Amino acid sequence: MTTMHVLCLDLGTSTLKAALIDTTGRTLASAQTAIDTRHCGEDGQLTGAIEQSPAQWWQAVAEAVGALRTDGHLDADGSLPAAIALTGQMQDLVPITSSPAGAEGLRVILYSDTRATAELAELRAADSDWEARLLTTPGPDCLPAKIAWLTGHHPEAHIDALALSAAGFLGWKLTGRLTCDRLSASTTSLYDAAADAWMLPRPITESPAAAWRLPALVDPGTIGTLTPAAAGHLGFGPEAACIPVVTGLGDAGAASDGIIGSTPGAAYAYLGTSGWIAHIDPQTPRPLTGSTSDFHRLVHPAGTLAIAAMVNAGSTLTWGRRVLLGISAGDEHTPAAHAAAEAALTEALAAGRWQDLTCDPALAGERTPALGTAVSTGALTGIQPATTAADLYAGLAAGIAANLGRLCAALGTDPHAPLPVTGGLTVSPGIRQILATVLDRPIVPVAEADAGLRSCARVAWEALGIEHTITPLGATT
Repeated sequence: MTTMHVLCLDLGTSTLKAALIDTTGRTLASAQTAIDTRHCGEDGQLTGAIEQSPAQWWQAVAEAVGALRTDGHLDADGSLPAAIALTGQMQDLVPITSSPAGAEGLRVILYSDTRATAELAELRAADSDWEARLLTTPGPDCLPAKIAWLTGHHPEAHIDALALSAAGFLGWKLTGRLTCDRLSASTTSLYDAAADAWMLPRPITESPAAAWRLPALVDPGTIGTLTPAAAGHLGFGPEAACIPVVTGLGDAGAASDGIIGSTPGAAYAYLGTSGWIAHIDPQTPRPLTGSTSDFHRLVHPAGTLAIAAMVNAGSTLTWGRRVLLGISAGDEHTPAAHAAAEAALTEALAAGRWQDLTCDPALAGERTPALGTAVSTGALTGIQPATTAADLYAGLAAGIAANLGRLCAALGTDPHAPLPVTGGLTVSPGIRQILATVLDRPIVPVAEADAGLRSCARVAWEALGIEHTITPLGATT
């Protein structure tokens, strides 16, 4: 008997991932296709521009699905996926045009693109109330400024509509329906959460862009069925035109949902080179004042997904392995370096001196390696004659943990609940022990294991009304 599965697609910034996932959350097969990025500033033109090709996005889906079919995992014995589920990068500007001539040269303007700084300044000057009505504080990468840039530089394009996320674009190509989940919408600087409607700054309402169609706002669920043309593009026969297409949350929401689910109050931390803490706040989203904020508050089916970023996490310990543990520059991430770092943490945890190390509060900001700066400036206190390099290295890890605790408190997470953690730093038993000690709460290590795809599968089974046993990764560890 063929196992029932959904085809999950996650279009990220570097790869398109495809996976067949069953009702237990088991990945039956997976494939991925690379996505190219063009940095237009490299040739001295369009400095700050970062683009991808929508045609390559669409072709990448066909290639990944084709790889699953070639390997015998998809469409075997006439079986078809029960649904196709989508997630991916958010806050992209994807022009859609029905004019072949106008489409030439139009590419996806990525969320990280910063070409439209002049347009952003003009929008802010012309509509001073715009940012105060938004959930997140827009920066130079916000979509309204990019829309203004597009109208000024491609007046010939005859743009009909805009997709605002990777999943939104794929959903349109697969079903003919243009949608955007509300979590992704709240990253665009175009969404008024109070009115649950798109909102264009005043200058854009007086430009040709005012006529461009924007996506329908949706919650995760079924958005349509596969069109015959899309079925053919994916290599399916005409019978596949009945397959439901489901949109999940945008990538940040899907990752959180795959790790901690969508229960109000749940939280998790990611600690890699940088890091963040994400919290599902049951509070209704509240607009900010327009001032710069380190926190993002995104619309979520359970309230608000609040995210606070840490600029430095693993980068601080990389410094420590080099300066404190004497590991040569360039070798900080070798297996030998990680083994030496783990040995240092084991030594320091046994001695216990690292807990006596403190530094000037002025140096405790997460934008600098706090204890590292303190060591070099003499602002570190608590150093005793017996203090070792291992103690100082553990102190760096404690500084990261303390900053994480500060962000957890700022977001209002439950200080006593177990905290799921993921990312490269959390592979280390020593780091996890320091986190548990400093935060005074249980730490639950979670393998990332394509959490976004797992979330897609759960959303798809629930949209289909089919019983499943997919639980958040943080609840199964």
